[in-house]
Amino acid sequence: MSYPGPSIRVNVDVNNPGQFFACCGLLELADRLWPGAEGWFDQSSRCFYFHGTGNDVVEAHVLIKALIDCKVTNTMSASQVHHRKELGGQLKGFRREVKAAVGDRKKKLERQLKEHDEEKKSLDRLWRERPVVLGEPFNLQIDWFLDDFSGGIRFKTWAGQQSVIDITRAMSSSIRQGRWGKLDPAIWLRQPSDDESVPFNFDSNLGPQASSIDVGYSLDALKISTLTRPLIEFGAFIGIQRFRPCPVNRENRYRYRVWHVPLTAQVASIAASTFLPCPGSTDLEFRLLYRTKYLKSFLPAIQIGISK
Repeated sequence: MSYPGPSIRVNVDVNNPGQFFACCGLLELADRLWPGAEGWFDQSSRCFYFHGTGNDVVEAHVLIKALIDCKVTNTMSASQVHHRKELGGQLKGFRREVKAAVGDRKKKLERQLKEHDEEKKSLDRLWRERPVVLGEPFNLQIDWFLDDFSGGIRFKTWAGQQSVIDITRAMSSSIRQGRWGKLDPAIWLRQPSDDESVPFNFDSNLGPQASSIDVGYSLDALKISTLTRPLIEFGAFIGIQRFRPCPVNRENRYRYRVWHVPLTAQVASIAASTFLPCPGSTDLEFRLLYRTKYLKSFLPAIQIGISK
């Protein structure tokens, strides 16, 4: 069987679930730039290819520039975002007034401070938890981490007090500040960031390092930081919106399928979830590591079998 000539090739380790779902995320983005774009893994499962259809030509520099220029926000209104920022500044001054006041005026100011403080906390919660939005040209809302109905929430790796928009923006900023526009797409998933931004921990290379027990010593105590690969983290965050691993009977274990024929994002998402039979495809299984009750990491996957 002959396939269309690929426009973009990305080297990938499919045993790293973060890299697999990052490829899925790249296909999602390509589909939004070039509707009907197709992607597939080569027979060795070491490269991911995607190309446009018809007269569309998928170009790596166009895709990465769109990702770099894309505005990352959430579903809070502009007035809510502005009011949250405004309240943050006002509360500092308000607390000074309360400290200096006496008598009935102090009590009145304390009541007002409590009201403003509760309003700020409510807006902070919205900022942390609301769905993330990728603006033009993708126009994609990402809310799988709130999806309790179909189980997307189980892949939420960050704690409740961590801000999903802040982590997403940090990964986006790492890509923006790096030399991604000049990188060969083959090494996109290998490129580390130059900063110490907190990742999502989808990259399974980070999973075992997240626990002092697994490493054998405390990274924090020795002030050792791990290298974050932002396109794995950002790409997987995008990919999980449509592409979901399938839970298996054993606790905290999930399965995904590596397909080897060109598929659109809509069809590939069914294949990746193992619900679409694909001759010659490879099934892999990984486990979620619970670092704490609320913090999780993706661990490396193992091959389960090859479909006939």
